[in-house]
Amino acid sequence: MNDDDDGCFRYNIPRKARMFGKTVNRTCVSTLRRYSTAATEKLQRPPLREIFPKKKFINRQLFDLDSRLTYRKLLPIYEKVYRGIDEGETPENDISSLVDGSDLLIMKKALEKYRIYSNTINRNLVQLENQLVEKAAEHGNNDAIALLAFETLTTMDQTILNEGDKPYAKELIKNLYLLNHPLSIKLLGDLSLKYQQFKHAKQYYLEFLELESDTVLSGEVYKQLGMLCFTQEANLHDAKLYFLQSIKFAPLDKTLESHYFLGEIYLATDPELAKYHLQLAASKSFRQAFKSLGFLELNYFNNFVNSREWFKMGVEVQDYDCLIGLFDTFYKFGKRKEAIKTLKSIRNVFNEKNKNQEVFTGFLESRGNEIKDLIGKDDTN
Repeated sequence: MNDDDDGCFRYNIPRKARMFGKTVNRTCVSTLRRYSTAATEKLQRPPLREIFPKKKFINRQLFDLDSRLTYRKLLPIYEKVYRGIDEGETPENDISSLVDGSDLLIMKKALEKYRIYSNTINRNLVQLENQLVEKAAEHGNNDAIALLAFETLTTMDQTILNEGDKPYAKELIKNLYLLNHPLSIKLLGDLSLKYQQFKHAKQYYLEFLELESDTVLSGEVYKQLGMLCFTQEANLHDAKLYFLQSIKFAPLDKTLESHYFLGEIYLATDPELAKYHLQLAASKSFRQAFKSLGFLELNYFNNFVNSREWFKMGVEVQDYDCLIGLFDTFYKFGKRKEAIKTLKSIRNVFNEKNKNQEVFTGFLESRGNEIKDLIGKDDTN
């Protein structure tokens, strides 16, 4: 392992020289387990059934995640793990004979989906998610071990770590890498990306695809590769291919960036297709898509109503560049009073925020004639 000054690293081990096996030794997670337990704040917890997602929602997630166990069988296990957060290991909370590590991770992912879709964070349920990962690691699940190891490696809170935890986590990650463990290789790519080691990130992502190229997780990796090609290499051809693979294998909530960047790529060549992808991104409130859709409706489709509505939605999520789009829309379609009102809003927002002054200056310079036209004929100015 080569450590860079910024904390990122790259394994230089020939593929043929790597070890192969099923799991990292189960006892190796003990240090990480101490870290995870130390991070858990003891709370006065409500009964799980008072805060647990609806049966219909969990059933849907279990179906999508291809769970071998039903809601009826898993709910008592959720309750045992939930009680174990505070009570620890007791005969009543023992689940070792009821599930395996993959079952526990599916249970965790179902709760994660609820947290994402509901856009709410219940810290009791978050702690239950963490406990499920911990239990899965104890059952020898390499995905869970990888998640705990990377969490230990990337935490900024040194007060919850024991001496030697981070070196130990690195050793676990190295062992998983030697096993050609796909999730660990993907997480190494994510870690490299975090430290802006773009070349290393791309190498890890490509290694991952050699092992796993047609799964939901591969869809996320294709997305990351597409973004690297788009933002770092200006390689729109490869970026488009990666983004298309991304949306093929991963669900919409995992590929919003893919649809957004596909929309940007298609703007110059296929506005209808650009609109399709941007609308998919906007349907999940991907804020950057609102501005692009507004200008597309304004400049290509010449649609006042749609342009105005997209820009208004952008303003609602505090993308104040959309105020400029609103100004352009009102002026182009002769809505002078609305344009003057929007001009005042633009001045107020950029003065209050005291930021993006370059954007404001660019607006004044590029729309100088329009502004003079409006102010010169406005009796109130």
